[in-house]
Amino acid sequence: CSLSPYMLGIVNGIVSRGWIAVVMIARGCGKVKLTTGVSFTAARTTDFMETVEAVRETYPDAPLFAVGYSLGAGLLAKYVGERGSSAGLHAA
Repeated sequence: CSLSPYMLGIVNGIVSRGWIAVVMIARGCGKVKLTTGVSFTAARTTDFMETVEAVRETYPDAPLFAVGYSLGAGLLAKYVGERGSSAGLHAA
């Protein structure tokens, strides 16, 4: 959840250094209304890929680092494993 203590801690640490933090809230999670017939599953990395692409479009010259907790860590590992060097990340 985007308001969990561990998420707020990492976001506060990022922002305190003058960096930009982006939090992806998975479909139907975090009290966000599901607006499509497709729900979240860690087996599908397309939402994460689209998030990376949107951040890249918004901040094309910024280095992009990714952090995942719990199920998000599994999703991130799967994404990096699928995409390899084309993942669009400087580090994860």
